[in-house]
Amino acid sequence: MIFTKFQPSPRLMSVAFEVVSVIGITVTGLSFPVLAQQYNPPDWGLPGRREGGGTRGCWVNQSDRTSDIPLTALVPSRNVGYTSAAYPSFFVYVPQFYAEQAAGAEFLLSDAEGNEVYVATFQTNANAGIVRLNLPDTGNLPPLELGKTYRWSFSLICDMDDRSADLVVESWVERTELSPQLAATVQNATASQLPSIYAEAGIWYDALNSLAELPYQPGNLVPASQWTNLLHSVELDHIARDIPIESVELR
Repeated sequence: MIFTKFQPSPRLMSVAFEVVSVIGITVTGLSFPVLAQQYNPPDWGLPGRREGGGTRGCWVNQSDRTSDIPLTALVPSRNVGYTSAAYPSFFVYVPQFYAEQAAGAEFLLSDAEGNEVYVATFQTNANAGIVRLNLPDTGNLPPLELGKTYRWSFSLICDMDDRSADLVVESWVERTELSPQLAATVQNATASQLPSIYAEAGIWYDALNSLAELPYQPGNLVPASQWTNLLHSVELDHIARDIPIESVELR
C-alpha cells in the first residue's frame, strides 16, 4: 500500500511521517524449520480495537464479504505492547476491499490523557497489504517517554468531508527500558535472532520491526517462518497466510 501525504492542515505537526509498504507473499503449504517465536505478553491490558469493520458510506458492500480479512492492527489481543524505541513502528493490515474504497488514511498518537502528540493524514492507492508506519525521528517530535503509555489509532477514511464512517483500529504502546542483561543479549545477537529475543522478552513492537528489517532472499524461508510463528502466538493466523517479507520504503 502506497501513501502520499496530503497538504498539512493547521492541526498537523510540521514533521515528516515515514510510511513503509510491506509486500506479502503466500507461504501456505510450505514447510519451515521450527523456530522459537513465542510472544510473552505483559500481565495487563487496555481497551482497544484490534479489528475494524464498516457497513456505512463507501463500506456498505463489505457486509457481503464475510470471508475477507478485516482491517487489523498487528497487536496482541490485550491491546498493549512494549517498545524500547524512542520512535517505534506500527503495523496494520489493510484488506483489498477497503484499500480500493478508501479516500484516505490517518495515523494518530495521543498520550494516556488523550492529548494529541502526532497526527498525519494520507491518500492511499488501491493495493492491499501490511503497512509499517514509522514515527519520524525529527527535532519537532519528542521521543516517547520511558514508562509512559500512548494510544495510537489508524483510520481508513470513507469520506474526507464526513468522518463519521471512518474505519478505525486502535491500541496502546509503552516505551520500556531494556534490562542490562537483555540489552547485552540484543547487542550480541544477529539480526535473525532479534525477533525471537524481543518476542520472548515481551517487547512486541521491537519484535515486529526487527522482523520487517530482515532481508528477504529467494529460497530463504526463515523470515516467513518467523512471521508465521509470531503472528500465530497472538492469534493472528489469518494475517499469517500472506507473510510480509520484502519492504519498500517510500519517500
